[in-house]
Amino acid sequence: MSAYYMLLTVIIQWCERNGLDEPSARAYITEFTGALSRKAATWDGDLEDLAREMTPGGLNWMALTHLEEKDAYTPWTEILGPILEKVIKE
Repeated sequence: MSAYYMLLTVIIQWCERNGLDEPSARAYITEFTGALSRKAATWDGDLEDLAREMTPGGLNWMALTHLEEKDAYTPWTEILGPILEKVIKE
């Protein structure tokens, strides 16, 4: 999915702007996101429970709270309807 690869790209570019070379940033970010996906694939419970498994005030809490306050997940779900419509038509 192009949007996912672009997300990886902007995170890797941020790492580069903050002093990490591209190969190291790419290796770290792709392994990190891969590990998160593997964890989600084997998680027996609700994925929202996994998402909310965090230390209050910690780094994960900080990231999730910021993204939720910015309504960052809505654009991802908004595009799913038009994509589904296009898939059904084809």
